[in-house]
Amino acid sequence: MPRMNRSKPLIRRTPLRKKRPTPRRTAARCAYVAPSAKSGRCKRSPYRKGVSYCGTHLVALIDAEARRRVFERDSDTCQRCGAPGTDWSHFPSRSYRGSRWLLDGAVVHCRPCHYWLTMRPLEHRAWTVAHFGAERVAEVEALALEVASGRAKPDLIQTAQNFGLLAALARVEEVK
Repeated sequence: MPRMNRSKPLIRRTPLRKKRPTPRRTAARCAYVAPSAKSGRCKRSPYRKGVSYCGTHLVALIDAEARRRVFERDSDTCQRCGAPGTDWSHFPSRSYRGSRWLLDGAVVHCRPCHYWLTMRPLEHRAWTVAHFGAERVAEVEALALEVASGRAKPDLIQTAQNFGLLAALARVEEVK
């Protein structure tokens, strides 16, 4: 097929339709600002009206405060061997949302003890009953199973208020 020689480039004869600009998002956004400048701000909407953080970042803030309180209570030492503590261990597992932030179900462990207890659930339960007492362990397990069964759902707002986080976060935002 022969090539066509053109002295001028092809010109579009019909004008392009102009697109409407995409409207800017005006809804409220999560107040979390990432530590690195690349990530910027969280783009999710707030958890509920009156709270400026999305559910993910609200859970992270509650986790950090609960961890701080457990380490403070246990004097940063492993409750099994007495070494300096690095991890906080939950019984039952942290995935049970009902007992996730109960300070009664969490202790400080060093990394080897935490690993050892995690890999041996029967020994972990026996150590927890010996350390906390059977009644306290039964209460924490009952609460965890109640939420896991779907009969109840943990209220993040109430949990944050119990830890005193919402008032502190409101004061931080007023300063900004």
